[in-house]
Amino acid sequence: MTFRRFITGIFALALAGTLSAGAAQALSVDLISNGDFETGDLSGWSTTANSRGETFEAVASSRRDPAIAGAYDVTYDPRFSGIATLTQFFTVPDQVISATFNFTVQMGSTILNSSPLTEVSILDSFSNVVWSRFSTSSNTAISPITFDLTTLLQSYQGQSLGVQFGFTPSSFPVVSGDLTLDDIAMMVETPAAVPLPPTIWMMLAALGLFGVLGWRRRDVGTSASFTANPA
Repeated sequence: MTFRRFITGIFALALAGTLSAGAAQALSVDLISNGDFETGDLSGWSTTANSRGETFEAVASSRRDPAIAGAYDVTYDPRFSGIATLTQFFTVPDQVISATFNFTVQMGSTILNSSPLTEVSILDSFSNVVWSRFSTSSNTAISPITFDLTTLLQSYQGQSLGVQFGFTPSSFPVVSGDLTLDDIAMMVETPAAVPLPPTIWMMLAALGLFGVLGWRRRDVGTSASFTANPA
């Protein structure tokens, strides 16, 4: 067997192992950090406040006011008017198979028929709004919300995007309304290369060792023969 054929065989075996393992599998990742606020603070998030400095705060669960899930959630419960926002930027993977935006929300109000404004937006790297939804609901039950953002994130592969929540309380006849959020997640499926099985690598290493030894023996034999029979 020539050295070229040996090398070809090695590559063929590697290719067969790769194909048998599968070229790729879907890897599910959450692009949002601290979306459940179980750190007890707003690590990973940035906020803006109303004119009186009121903004979103991580709140510990209590018997009187239990968190939506776990030990903490985040709440904006202002006494004064004005919007506050909660924002986090993330990097979209280079390849996106699917993307789902999830969060759990509860919108409260102490005044009947008030209309606080809740906004959720996706921002580009320049903080321009590229997708948004809003609600004027109040006194809602704890509600899990899901949006399919596959097409949007596929349009921004490899780029930076941000998720932003904004809440403006109702101001008539008095300031009223609060927003509570938890379990915020941007779940993305992206291709993940599957490594060769360990047995394939062991076979390749063994064949490579035998090939090198065999080739060295052939070199030694040819050299000795040539030396013993000079022209």
